[in-house]
Amino acid sequence: MPTWKVRADRRKVDLDHLREELDALGESVRGLKVELRASPHFWDAPDKGAFRDFVEVGSMTHDTLGALEIVAEELIALFGWTIDFAREVDDAS
Repeated sequence: MPTWKVRADRRKVDLDHLREELDALGESVRGLKVELRASPHFWDAPDKGAFRDFVEVGSMTHDTLGALEIVAEELIALFGWTIDFAREVDDAS
């Protein structure tokens, strides 16, 4: 089942707003499973020293890749490029 990590630039994103939106999408999109990481992970992760400091917020999983793409578009429309997605690779495939 396709899974994408959701990452956010902790220097720019409103973490509470992003978490609320992810929760709402998880409740409203049939078949979408959203798992959020604990907030301390977001703030305590090491700074990579880059222009943008992306840290994993959680993950989202759905039976179809197209559904994840639509959800990602919705999130990008709200948060712009302060968020990023990384596809998790299934070792069994």
